[in-house]
Amino acid sequence: MSQKRLPLSPVMTMLGRGGLAVIVFDFQPKPNIKPRNIGEGLVQKLVGVMWVDEQAKEIARLEAHFNDKFKIAGGLLATLQPGGALVFEQTYINDEVWLPSYTEINLSARILLFKGISANLTLRYSDYKKFKAEAGKYELKDPVEGKKRPQP
Repeated sequence: MSQKRLPLSPVMTMLGRGGLAVIVFDFQPKPNIKPRNIGEGLVQKLVGVMWVDEQAKEIARLEAHFNDKFKIAGGLLATLQPGGALVFEQTYINDEVWLPSYTEINLSARILLFKGISANLTLRYSDYKKFKAEAGKYELKDPVEGKKRPQP
């Protein structure tokens, strides 16, 4: 996505979070951007705050909520209601890799115009283990003509 196409309008602040130097972005939709796909349409409905690790350029935390209804297939398939929220955190593990540490999702939706649902989900990730795996050289044989593939 080019800078002009970003559907969010960030405001930056420098802070420290958990010993990390982070850049904090308050974001909201840009009203003059017309989404080209469902992903851009979804992002266009979000308002929130994002903490980005200054050195790694990784999102350390994201808090967002829907400021407007988000309709899928014009609302025929589903409509996510305003006020739905999500929180996402990731942690730098073993000074090597950023991995998820926490996710929280709270949504209300109307499915197929009739069925109303609410979803509240909290996930905590922990006890990541480092492992090594080795793959040896493997050669594929040429396909045999006329032989049918087994059906699953």
